[in-house]
Amino acid sequence: MSHPAIEPINDAVQEKLAPYEPQGPLEWLSFMQSLPEMFENFRTSLSGLGDKLASDFPMNPEVADRWQDMVAAMSGLDEHAQDMAAKFEQDPRVQRALNPQPREDVMDVQND
Repeated sequence: MSHPAIEPINDAVQEKLAPYEPQGPLEWLSFMQSLPEMFENFRTSLSGLGDKLASDFPMNPEVADRWQDMVAAMSGLDEHAQDMAAKFEQDPRVQRALNPQPREDVMDVQND
C-alpha cells in the first residue's frame, strides 16, 4: 500500500535509480557525492512532518521516539555517504581520472 505523497518517490526510484549504471570512476564519484543531498532532503522533510504530526496529533511517546530515530538515521546516512564519497575519491584510479596526465584522455578504468 502506497501513500500519494510516497508513490511518486517510489516510482522515481524504480524508474531512475534502480536501472542506473554509472560508467567509470568519475560518474561513480559524482553519484556518491550527490547522495548526501538526497538523504538531507529526506531528513529535513521527515523532520518537518514529524513536527507537524506532534502538533496536529498528540501521539504516544514511543511513536515520537521512533520518528526521531528515523530522522536521526537519515542524518547518519548523510554523514556516511559523505565519508564514503571522500574515501572513494582518494582511490588512485579515481585520482588518475580526476587528474589525467598531459595529453592523456581520461582512462576507462571501469573494469580494472
